[in-house]
Amino acid sequence: MSNLNTYLEERGSFRINQKHPFNDIDAMVLARISYLPLDKIVLRNRETIKSVCLKLNKLKPKDFRWPDDVILTKNLLNSERFCRMRLVKYVKNNSRASERQFSAVTIQMNFSTMYLSFFGTDDSVTGWKEDFNLAIMDVIPAQEEGAEYLKKLHRHYFWKKIYMGGHSKGGNVAMYAALTAPDYCQRKMIKIYNFDGPGLRKGTAALDIGTEKVLKKIHSFIPQDSIIGRLFEHTEGFTVVESVSKSFYQHDIYSWQVSGTKLVKSESTRASDLVDKTITNWLESASMEEKKIFIDGMFKIFDEANVKGPLDLKARWLKYAPILAKAYMNMPKENRKVIIKVWKKLGVAFLKAKKGKDV
Repeated sequence: MSNLNTYLEERGSFRINQKHPFNDIDAMVLARISYLPLDKIVLRNRETIKSVCLKLNKLKPKDFRWPDDVILTKNLLNSERFCRMRLVKYVKNNSRASERQFSAVTIQMNFSTMYLSFFGTDDSVTGWKEDFNLAIMDVIPAQEEGAEYLKKLHRHYFWKKIYMGGHSKGGNVAMYAALTAPDYCQRKMIKIYNFDGPGLRKGTAALDIGTEKVLKKIHSFIPQDSIIGRLFEHTEGFTVVESVSKSFYQHDIYSWQVSGTKLVKSESTRASDLVDKTITNWLESASMEEKKIFIDGMFKIFDEANVKGPLDLKARWLKYAPILAKAYMNMPKENRKVIIKVWKKLGVAFLKAKKGKDV
């Protein structure tokens, strides 16, 4: 089966031009660059994708977030299509105290065009808490940082046209930055890519500010069993693509299938539609105060249990179970009541969604 690494192996020798124009898979490759461990190498002023990959190839596999990223760096190193592009303005700004996890890098595709690549969510509690905050906050810190990053890059490279993209929360940040950008900046945008990232919560200012001309430039892609990419409002619409993985693991873009220069299209499954309806029903049934207490309470429990992240919790569930139970019992009684109430509402939302009913 072919994925974006196969694409690089087969078509990486073709430079971007009129015969081989920039496409959706190219955009996915550049979105993935922000996931590479750029914080573990020394970046100079004049770096290219090739020079950066030479440094990354000296790292150990454990330094990468995903095994396929190791293969990606090797493929990029030998790719005429990408290796000469310059990397500039890498930033990483995480804060546990302010529940912020933000990182981005800009790829100068050529003299007149650049691609802003926004990082998604790592496996830290801070990153996942910020994702959950999308349900209770009009704007999360990463979105604000993304909007400011876009403005700064546009001021610095005012003559360049702009592509933007990201995977997971990175796609959400790209959307938010585009929709809230000044008009003079929006006019420079070519396309904005959201790869299985959440939409925007109904009623948020960004959806009110965003104009039809910007929404037309946003291209969202989700796998057939998507969970994360189905969250919140996708006013711009989305394209369903085929993944060879199952359930939540379809979030891995290396599982997405490629044919030639296109992503293989599919249809959303009943499971994905059910998750979408369940979460929508739950968000509408629980009050904002209940959702806040629930999210803050659950992550306080994770913090007290010293859970490092979701994958850590899943892998060592038996170890954490008694610690989590103890942390829960130590919470104020009123907070425990709200958490149980919200869990019940989630269950009711699931049953109603299964029956095809609205709240």
